Amino acid sequence: MVTFLTIERFLFIFAITIPFDIRDMEIDRTNNLTTIPLAIGTRSALWLSTGILVCYMSFTAYYYGPGPLLYSRIICSLFVLFLFINLKPERSSYYYTGWIDGSMILQGVLLYAFS
Repeated sequence: MVTFLTIERFLFIFAITIPFDIRDMEIDRTNNLTTIPLAIGTRSALWLSTGILVCYMSFTAYYYGPGPLLYSRIICSLFVLFLFINLKPERSSYYYTGWIDGSMILQGVLLYAFS
């Protein structure tokens, strides 16, 4: 159970951190720091992040099956995918910190709403 929860959280957090690397690409390039977006490109990094998010949803669906937990996480993941689609490196830091980071809180709010 603990291993599953660790993998599940890792997948979600890893998926939502890649956009922060996209935001910081110019700073990272200036500092000669190699990040995923700098290594594979912005578009590929977003596809990778999307794939990780799909793995997270599949992992959750397999383990929990239908129910409030799954539904809240699917809605949250779809919201995050929407944010990925509208992602631009020049967006305000509030977009990243407020919306993308805030998606972790959204999961809890949705779970409470569905329960």
